[in-house]
Amino acid sequence: MSVGLRDAWRRRVLRPWRLACLAWLGLLVVGTHWPRLLKGGDYHVSPDKLLHLFAFAGLAVLLWRSEWLRRAWLLAPLMVALVLLDELTQAWLPLDRTFSWADMIAGGLGAIVGLAAVDALQPRAGEDAALAPLQHSMDRVTLRPGAWAGMIGSGLGALLLVGGLAWLGKFWITGSLSTNGPLLGGIVAGSLAGGRSLGLLLAREHRRMAETHPCFACGATCAGERLNDRGEGACSGCGAGLRASWWRHDPLSRGAWARLGSKALGRASLLGVPVAVLMGWGGTTLLDRLGPTGGPWRILARQLELTLVVAAVGSILVLGVHVARRDLARRAAANVAPGAAD
Repeated sequence: MSVGLRDAWRRRVLRPWRLACLAWLGLLVVGTHWPRLLKGGDYHVSPDKLLHLFAFAGLAVLLWRSEWLRRAWLLAPLMVALVLLDELTQAWLPLDRTFSWADMIAGGLGAIVGLAAVDALQPRAGEDAALAPLQHSMDRVTLRPGAWAGMIGSGLGALLLVGGLAWLGKFWITGSLSTNGPLLGGIVAGSLAGGRSLGLLLAREHRRMAETHPCFACGATCAGERLNDRGEGACSGCGAGLRASWWRHDPLSRGAWARLGSKALGRASLLGVPVAVLMGWGGTTLLDRLGPTGGPWRILARQLELTLVVAAVGSILVLGVHVARRDLARRAAANVAPGAAD
């Protein structure tokens, strides 16, 4: 019975992530295989490379979170195969699309950033129990369709508003129709808005947790369970261990998160900024010097310039997640607020 309850809860938690993964994959396939509408060459650098980067990074994270793969290491070869298949099918199918090395490199960079994010988010020995309250809050939030609608709606709204205004401003000032910069600004704004919405939902769920005392293994309410003098007990439904400190500890205070984030990004930037410079400036400089002016390498460098920089910045953020997760787990285990003074 206990195993059945846990399995049922796990399947319920994974269902929205699997639906999101399928939807993301469908949008990726349609977006990359949609017949070309512009003939005779584009007059500006297309944002297509940035979209490849974000699309494959998001797909890697969603594939991992959906837990379709029994072994996490299988995700890397699967992502390589998907990036290759995406470009090859564009060349094979009669869609007026062609194989593009720039698209494949951008997709590969996105897969690398996504796999690095998966590694940063992977459960680690000694951290599961400490981060269990935060994980359970996330599971509860993602079970509600309204939460997904709110996060996606706020993210898309910010993306369209900021990106649209940035594009209009750029066109008014320079006359350029390039969408690279405005699109990047819109994606950043959308990510911040969606993240802010998620943070508010997590905080609300964690406050509710203090009243319902949920079991993190099967999702049952354990407010009536008896605990011993040390505040420990067991769920009557699945037999999983309970700990009163899980329901009292609030890792979501606004000031603590700000301190934790600034510290994590500060540490990550010590290593990440040199890496970003090498990836962004060094990568495009290398491509630029591999061929004559107007040659294919120069064109490739121009197409990937912004994409390499964004991938480098993404690597810094992933490194910051590594640092923040370790700090959060250590402080949660000690039952202190994250970001508090040492």
